[in-house]
Amino acid sequence: MKDVIKAARTSVSTYKQYGVSGLITLSKDCHKKQPVTPYCTYVDLAGRHIDITMAQAYELPSNDFFGREALLNRLKPTLEFLDIPPEKWGEYLDAVEDTVNKVTDRTLVDSINSDRKKAKQ
Repeated sequence: MKDVIKAARTSVSTYKQYGVSGLITLSKDCHKKQPVTPYCTYVDLAGRHIDITMAQAYELPSNDFFGREALLNRLKPTLEFLDIPPEKWGEYLDAVEDTVNKVTDRTLVDSINSDRKKAKQ
């Protein structure tokens, strides 16, 4: 869970500073440095959730980089390393994505509340 929280915090912070392009760079850098680690899965899923959430809020399309097929292609080495059979990849990602989404939502809310407190000071 520690890595999920770290990925959510890093992704929210990156989005606030650099937007979706920053999330894409974060994901690419993670996969270059740590090609088969669950942490990069969490970074990708947090980025996907932020992208979808913000796109819906502003009535814009989400970025194809975070689409399900592109995500699966990036995560394939990790899923194989974890010895998850291909027919279970969707099920595994759905379960992990649910947890990452909840943590990312909480992190976004905490970040907004923190920004509001700073603005009042």
